[in-house]
Amino acid sequence: MTLIVQGLSFRVFLGGIMKLRYAIWERLKKAKKEKGLLYQDIAEKTNLSNSTLTTLFSSKPNYRVGKIIEISKALEVDLPYIFGEKTDKRLEYPSNEDEAVSNLWFNLDSYYANPDGEEYYSRKKVYKKIGKAFYTAVKEDQILLSLDVLEDFSKHLKVSPLRLISKSCSSGKLHFSRQNSIVC
Repeated sequence: MTLIVQGLSFRVFLGGIMKLRYAIWERLKKAKKEKGLLYQDIAEKTNLSNSTLTTLFSSKPNYRVGKIIEISKALEVDLPYIFGEKTDKRLEYPSNEDEAVSNLWFNLDSYYANPDGEEYYSRKKVYKKIGKAFYTAVKEDQILLSLDVLEDFSKHLKVSPLRLISKSCSSGKLHFSRQNSIVC
């Protein structure tokens, strides 16, 4: 059974929802198979060894977003496909990990979480509100942007993961409806 949430499709299994990382690895595996590529072909383009790629594709780990971007480039598939979203011409998708992290910070700095209708606050207060889940991921403006961390930010802010790490081409800021308690 497949469940579609905010343009993302997740497989439902054992009464739960398939995590973002499982869905992404499944799409990467499907793209590899459809293009008839070997791990060696991907290894040459990503500087990852055959054995590392074999392990990654079989275990579907909580991997860094930057490496997912590299692997998708090697497979010659676009990020909206990998993230299970439709292409949005208003967005500029990240081409590497630094760009994804930079876009994430910019997007977080552009938002004011306003759960009570009164208090607006900074990204550090957003982290506090989100909880301890990000304590190990965020240290002094550095972030280990793994798929699970991205998924957690995405769920909390009620915005798709790919949209959160992309740059808006139009106004420079992403806008969300007030019903989600997030305003620009």
